[in-house]
Amino acid sequence: FASWSILSNITAAIILFFYFPYRIGSKIRIVDGDNSVEGEVYDLSLFAVIIKNNEGQKVSYPNNMILQKAIVILKD
Repeated sequence: FASWSILSNITAAIILFFYFPYRIGSKIRIVDGDNSVEGEVYDLSLFAVIIKNNEGQKVSYPNNMILQKAIVILKD
């Protein structure tokens, strides 16, 4: 299962890098019920998107999970 998870995260990273409308510096909200995350995209890596929230904390969200959730791009 571990290799499948790694492969799905890398595949999701490629999709996110080439086809999604947000980049480093974009302000987004990941809609995930009570676990929603809002902030600025700080980094895009092979395994996760790092989001810096309003309190300055860095939140790591796995790439394969971010493809399954609704993303709201926020205006400045």
